[in-house]
Amino acid sequence: MANENNEAKRDLTILSNGLTTSDSDTIGAMAGAIAACCYEIPQSLIERCNVILTEDLREIQNEFEKLIEARNNGVVWRR
Repeated sequence: MANENNEAKRDLTILSNGLTTSDSDTIGAMAGAIAACCYEIPQSLIERCNVILTEDLREIQNEFEKLIEARNNGVVWRR
């Protein structure tokens, strides 16, 4: 696990140092996706984000989670 974390930190560093364009929202999204694979997202943050989702976005999230669960043979997507 430590090696995986080191690789993730390296990847995040490459993203932050190597991509210096004005596309910071994309860079942030990629860095967040990498970090989410290596570090647990606090439940309080998940709950806070879920509260502000609009109904249509909540439906998209639910469908996405169903897709992930089906692909992972019934392993529930963490919330």
